[in-house]
Amino acid sequence: MNNKVPTFFYSSLKILIDNEKIEPKEIYFLYREFEKNEKIWWDNFKEIKKFNLVLIGESPLRTDDYIYYLGNKKLYSPFLNYNHIKEFLSKKKNPTSIRNRMEFINVLNSLGILIVEMFPFNFNKKQTKFNYRRAEDEILINLFRSSRKWNFDKKLKAIQELNKDEKITYAFRYRSQKKLVTQLLPELNAECLGTKNHPMDKHKFLRILDEISSNH
Repeated sequence: MNNKVPTFFYSSLKILIDNEKIEPKEIYFLYREFEKNEKIWWDNFKEIKKFNLVLIGESPLRTDDYIYYLGNKKLYSPFLNYNHIKEFLSKKKNPTSIRNRMEFINVLNSLGILIVEMFPFNFNKKQTKFNYRRAEDEILINLFRSSRKWNFDKKLKAIQELNKDEKITYAFRYRSQKKLVTQLLPELNAECLGTKNHPMDKHKFLRILDEISSNH
């Protein structure tokens, strides 16, 4: 084991190590990206006063100059289309300028929307042999269960402690997550926002935004 990678992180990848689906250099790469992403996530977490919607993603993309969880430097992201947010705010007679990534994140924070990924590992086609596409359910379940205590559960607990008795709505982004979310996180009663070809279901998302804005 690379002594720069903590045991908790390394051991969570055991199923891939045992099946020779990951190289030592990849483990270090994953941990280095995890550290960057964690700092950004927790820094952003501190900016939100009240959580209304937790959007469950699959995993963080590779960080690019510390720009996180909405992909690359471009404002548009297929994960969460900023135009949906602008449409919602316009209907509420609160049109808001969203000219860049930071303005988008600030608007999400003001609405109490936070993204939490199920997996802390940003596997991708360029840097790792393994990736989430077409991965066996057994492996995905193992990866989630082995990392959830120090990743997903830790973040969810922090969110719920801040909200205490306040209602939080949960949704997951992709249809491909449905089996894992319903099997491993049934208590969240999370709604699927994905469609057959991956775009977000805009009408369902806008309905959820209406609901959380009227409830809070």
